[in-house]
Amino acid sequence: MSDILNQIQVEFLSNYLGWKSSAIDPSKSDAGSQADAWIKIQANLEARVQQALKDGLVADASGLRARWQFAIEQADSKNYDAALKAVPGIETLLEAVAAKSDSGFSVVAFQRSRIIWLDTKKRMLSEVGKLANAVVAQSSDDEDAAEIAKASQEMTEMVRAIDTRLEDVLDQITTADTPRRRDNLKSAAINVIREYQGLLGTSFFSLVDSNPFTSVSITSNAKQSLSIIANTLK
Repeated sequence: MSDILNQIQVEFLSNYLGWKSSAIDPSKSDAGSQADAWIKIQANLEARVQQALKDGLVADASGLRARWQFAIEQADSKNYDAALKAVPGIETLLEAVAAKSDSGFSVVAFQRSRIIWLDTKKRMLSEVGKLANAVVAQSSDDEDAAEIAKASQEMTEMVRAIDTRLEDVLDQITTADTPRRRDNLKSAAINVIREYQGLLGTSFFSLVDSNPFTSVSITSNAKQSLSIIANTLK
């Protein structure tokens, strides 16, 4: 048993370090993802801002100009978080230009999708917790029991650290005041889903699902939920 546990521990820790650094750890991934997000947003948003100002369609032109200039300055200083946080205010002013009546839109499907994902995350955490407990129980007599227990706890924390972007953007879709804003949010949700699907395909989740300690089902349930939500967003 000691050799098997040691192999599991080494493999887990190796996957943990690689997976966490590229997919979960905010200190290592947020800056890059925020820069990418800003690059994707900037060109389209700038064109809309300039056109709205040129056409004189914005009630608060000075406010729009100031907000856009602030976002640009923050991005130029590589403070992408601040630049991205300025985007909703800019969007609000732009949406006022082309506001449309959309009384027939139903939020039910998106509210249901948000609940599905929240429940899925809870089940994922419950399953990985079950695995962690099994590993600790079965390795209690091993000479490396303390190290194995620590790795098991880290495994639980990794699943707990999955961010809230999907439920957040699904919530924003239900409160979007125009079709254009809602479509942008749907695209953002699809991008997040693709990220999560890639995450579920990493070696960490393969290791968890194929573990020799206890039967758990994390990846298949999560992928199924993401597929259901993706269909809602089409």
